[in-house]
Order: sequence, then structure tokens, then C-alpha cells
Amino acid sequence: MLDLGISQKVEVIVEGVESSSIFRILRRMRAPMLQGFAVALPMWPKDLINWLLTYDSSALSKNNENFDLLQLYAETIDYQKLVFHLLSFDIVNFMKTGSWTYSQCPITRRIQEVSGNEKVKIQTAHQEYHLELEKLTAEIYSGKTIDTTELHNRGRTVLQQISLAIGDQSLPETK
Repeated sequence: MLDLGISQKVEVIVEGVESSSIFRILRRMRAPMLQGFAVALPMWPKDLINWLLTYDSSALSKNNENFDLLQLYAETIDYQKLVFHLLSFDIVNFMKTGSWTYSQCPITRRIQEVSGNEKVKIQTAHQEYHLELEKLTAEIYSGKTIDTTELHNRGRTVLQQISLAIGDQSLPETK
């Protein structure tokens, strides 16, 4: 809904912002206006002017990141779900899809857009994920039965590193 409103140049106000984690997520999604307890408690009209004069609006305008970590989080979940689906239910198409190497992964390219100290930790976790994926691919080619438990664990580590970079450890876990 947010994207639709913004694309149609409609003034968008997100209501019901009740927690600081939801506030941060919506700011990273570039929601232009927020309303709810995370922004301000209900107040009388006479108190509004004082609130406006003392409110730290820099929290609303800080969004200088070149890349949206929430988008990276969502794309990583989608990528990992695709890999697990193909490994579990469609091994033929997994093999036909092509190379599953780190260097050819779309998530790898997205991680390059991340700035800051968290980039190295996310990259390292994602490289370890791909090392395990490449090991499983070799096992499939050699006719061995595969166990995806370690791949799943490494995938969770990637998501945890992205979550830590976002600064919100309350993001939902994937299963």
C-alpha cells in the first residue's frame, strides 16, 4: 500500500505505529508520515505546539543508507526459500538452473551495496552459506544423498547478520 500511494503521488500517513521497531522499519521503507504511540502519545491541542518545538525530528529524517537492509533481508529469504524448495522437491530443476556459486548469486551483488561495518559480517556469512551450497551441489552430482541441515543453519546466520545490521533483533525467524 505504501508503494502504491507513493507511486501515485498520494499523501501517505501510516497509522498505528505502536513500537520503536515498527517505527524504524517504516522509516527504512521510506514512509513519509507516521502516526501512533511510537511517534507521540495522545495530547491536547494546546500541548501540540510545545511538542513540535521540542520533538527531535532528526529521527524522522535519518535515512541516508544507499541500500535498504530490509529489502536485502526479504530478498535473502526469497533466495533461500527457492534453494530449499528446489533441493527438496525439484532436484532436476535445481541442477538445470545453473551455477549456485557465490560470485553468481544475486544476493552477493546486493550485499556489495551495503555500507558500514556490518557488510563484512554479512558477506562472510553469505560466503559460508555458498560454500555449503556448493558442497551439496557436488554431492548431488556424485549421486550422494544430501542433508540440508547445515545449509539451513548457515542461511539463518546470514539472516541474523542482516538483522543485527538493521539494529532490530526482533525480526521474525524463518523456518
